[in-house]
Amino acid sequence: MEDFRSNLNRYIIRAFMEERPLVIVESADDRQIYTNIANSLGLNLAIHRVSDFELPAGCNGIIGCIEFIQPNAQTDERYEKLILGVIDRDARFYKNKEEFMGLQGLKCLFILKYYSIETYFATRSNLQKLITKITNAIHTDITDEMLHEIETNINHSLETLYYLSLDALKQECLGKENHVAFKNLGIEEKEINIVGESVMKAFKDTKLPLIKDLLDEFAVNNDISVTDIKLITKGKWYLFNFIYRSYEPIKQLKEKEELNKINTPNYKDSKLIFDIKLDLPPVPMYAYLYSTILECLDHTELADIVQKLRELGVKDVNNAS
Repeated sequence: MEDFRSNLNRYIIRAFMEERPLVIVESADDRQIYTNIANSLGLNLAIHRVSDFELPAGCNGIIGCIEFIQPNAQTDERYEKLILGVIDRDARFYKNKEEFMGLQGLKCLFILKYYSIETYFATRSNLQKLITKITNAIHTDITDEMLHEIETNINHSLETLYYLSLDALKQECLGKENHVAFKNLGIEEKEINIVGESVMKAFKDTKLPLIKDLLDEFAVNNDISVTDIKLITKGKWYLFNFIYRSYEPIKQLKEKEELNKINTPNYKDSKLIFDIKLDLPPVPMYAYLYSTILECLDHTELADIVQKLRELGVKDVNNAS
C-alpha cells in the first residue's frame, strides 16, 4: 500500500508543479484511446494506466486512488482541475446501486455513460469512416440509403446480443466470475470477446429458449429493457458485433454497379468505388477493422468524455481569483 501511495503522490506533485492534469485510466488500451481523444482536442494531459501506481489494471485500482485523495480533494478545488480517474460503468450499477451512487459522489472520479469505452465507437459517423477504410469510396459516395441498410442489418442482431448480455449481467450480479453466456457454445476462453455468428446463433438456438423467461424476469426486476443495451453489453462485444454486422453489407455495395464505376476519358479504369481494398481472411480483417475504428473519434458521441477532459486545467481557477 505504501508503494501505491508514494507512487501516486509523486505523480500528483508533478501534476501540480507542471499544472498538467493527470488522468488515470484502466489499461494500456484505454490509455491509447484517451490520448487520441485528448490530442484531437489539443489538450496537454498526462494520461497513465492505474498499473503505473503499482495497482492492478481495472476500475478497482482507480477507485482506490480516488478514495485515497478524497480528504484533499474535498478541501482543495485544484484537485478537480488536475486529477481525474476514469472508469467504465460496467455492471456495478446493477450489482449494488447504493455503491454506484456513492462512487458518483467522489470528487475526481468520472464514470462513463456506457458499460465500457468501446461502445462509443459504434456510430453512424464511424460507419461512414469504416466504409472508406474498407473500400475505394470517399465520404460523398456514401448515401443515407446505404447507411440505413447496414444499420438495419446491425439492428437485427441486437435482440440476441441483448439477451446474451443480460445473461452475462445476471451471472455477474450473482457473483460468478465466468460469464456462462458462452458455456457449452464451443467458444475458447481466448475468443470470449468475439461475439460472432457462431456464438450468437448457438446462444439463440440452444440456450435462450430455456432461459428467456428467467432473463425477462431479471430485466423487469432491474428496470432493464432492450433500449438499455449499451448499458449492459460489454463494449468489446457491442463494437465487434457492430463491425461484424457491417462488413458483409459493405462488401455487397460493389454489386450496385451503376454507383460503382470510376469513369476516365479512355475508360481504362475499371475499378469499382466500393471494391474491397484489403484481401484478408475474416478473422484478421475483423481484428484490423476493430483496431482501426478505435482511432475514429465521433466527438458527438464522445460528448460526455470531451466535456470532462475540457474541464481539466487550472486556468479557470486562476481566472476566478
